[in-house]
Amino acid sequence: MSNKLMKYWLHHKSFGIFIVGYMDSSTPGHQIAESNQGDEIEIGIDRKIKVRCSISRFHFPSHSTREELLTIAEKLKPSRVVLVHGEPEAKKWLGHQILKSSKNIKVHSAEVDKSIIIFD
Repeated sequence: MSNKLMKYWLHHKSFGIFIVGYMDSSTPGHQIAESNQGDEIEIGIDRKIKVRCSISRFHFPSHSTREELLTIAEKLKPSRVVLVHGEPEAKKWLGHQILKSSKNIKVHSAEVDKSIIIFD
């Protein structure tokens, strides 16, 4: 599915692809991460696509401390936070701390085979 979305997004000038982690050099993601708007990249066998969307790379550390995660939430002031990774007790602690720092943030904790439906 990510390849289908990527091919669609690359064609639209008003879209963007944001790379936040490591991309193996043999993957299409790496080619995209190394490209710029206007470049032509080869995706698959004999298939070239012109990059029309913007490409940005963010270097997030793969393992942040609890305090660093809380600082991010405090600075960004999101309306919602979805906790998707970590031990259940650690996610519970982090969720409570985020709620304590701002009553306006809604916190969700992702679970395997469960959907989170968000309406604003």
